[in-house]
Amino acid sequence: MPRPVAIRRGRRMRDVSSHVAPRPTGMPVRVLVLVVAAVIACWLAYGQRNARLQADGLALVSAQPPQFQKARDLFTQASAFSFSRDREVFIATTDWYLGHRAKALAELRAFLRDEPDRRIGWVLLRQWAGPTDPAVAAEAAARIRAITGGFGGG
Repeated sequence: MPRPVAIRRGRRMRDVSSHVAPRPTGMPVRVLVLVVAAVIACWLAYGQRNARLQADGLALVSAQPPQFQKARDLFTQASAFSFSRDREVFIATTDWYLGHRAKALAELRAFLRDEPDRRIGWVLLRQWAGPTDPAVAAEAAARIRAITGGFGGG
């Protein structure tokens, strides 16, 4: 029966080669994994915060009576480190209902310059510009039809 490879009381056992490479401790790898895990955890927590702020803002918009200013403030806070562009539509919508019509239209047009294939932006533009600017409403309706394959341009 072969003897186990081990060191007892500081002495090497018989028949064991002394040319065995030392095992790496792996400490740098462990530290790197911990740092990456901490960064990911912070990013997820911050994303959860932004999602909660956005959901709270939507709840304020649908409350009776709607609280558009508080909702707009929450949407603005939720914009940090967010990849979602929906908040820009939410901010423009709250500005529209707060009576800042020109500002809301400018924000919506800026959104549509960056995201020309987002149907929601064109639907809002058609609704908001329809009573005062039929040409813009017709352009928005044409874009909606182009995006949806001929449906919904009304």
